[in-house]
Amino acid sequence: MAIKLGGGGSSSQIGEVVLLNRLENVVTLADGRVYLKAGVVETTTSTYPDAPTSFVNTDSFSVSSQETSPYGLAYDGTYLWVAGGAGDDVTKWSTAGVYQNVSFSTASQDGLVFGLEFDGTNFWASGYLTNKIYKYNSSGVYQNSYIDVSSQTTTPYNLTSTGVHLWVIGRTEATIFKYDLNGNYQNVSFSVAAQESSPSSIEWDGANFWVGGSTGNVYKYNGSGVYQNELFKVGNQITTLNGVRWDGTNFWALSQDPDSVFKYQLGIGLAKIPTGGSHSMTSDMVYLGAEAYMRVK
Repeated sequence: MAIKLGGGGSSSQIGEVVLLNRLENVVTLADGRVYLKAGVVETTTSTYPDAPTSFVNTDSFSVSSQETSPYGLAYDGTYLWVAGGAGDDVTKWSTAGVYQNVSFSTASQDGLVFGLEFDGTNFWASGYLTNKIYKYNSSGVYQNSYIDVSSQTTTPYNLTSTGVHLWVIGRTEATIFKYDLNGNYQNVSFSVAAQESSPSSIEWDGANFWVGGSTGNVYKYNGSGVYQNELFKVGNQITTLNGVRWDGTNFWALSQDPDSVFKYQLGIGLAKIPTGGSHSMTSDMVYLGAEAYMRVK
């Protein structure tokens, strides 16, 4: 449906959705109609603060030909790397899901890797049996260097790098611990237990942390570890989430069931249709290719 901005009266109803080529969060017409952009949630009939961004699944590929029960996912700027939790190798994949016939082994350090990260120069693999984070160069050669995290957690899972620090999940504690690249604990941590009691995935996008696990949600925290009341859902595709990575545009999430990698793309927004005089929010609608606006007044 199309509408004329600034046009006359209309028989349109509250909850009507239209497509507009506009940048504003709210469009108010001369006749008093108010259209709210998808991705913005109302609090009153006159105030519409920005809502969380929304990511939706748009693609996936299986890694089962090389990995079963995968636990670690890394992104090197071009390729995705998948660590087999029950195995002892890390395999390289294109973002189109093509195995690159390249792998490296972690067996000599730890036979149960539950996390993987690439910091721009080196890989870091979280050894669950030894409670150590092992360092490998970009070719997968072990650098005879590790971080012992056993004083903070004996259940290290995934980890992420901010460039100068590593942040490691302590799953039992539902806490994220901070280390420098020389392995020194920084006496800094933050809890995610209020949102995720069994975290298994963490990513730093350059400004915020994203943590996910058994709830099927990936939650957003700022650089100080404060929850931002934003999340996106992976539970419709993934039963067991074991890794999440940001490529600058999309999120990639590693699933143990099925053994696959799922792509989540930023949508225009997540709109909730208001119903009734109070404009209470109900069912969700996701728009990827257009600027969707919904009449709220």
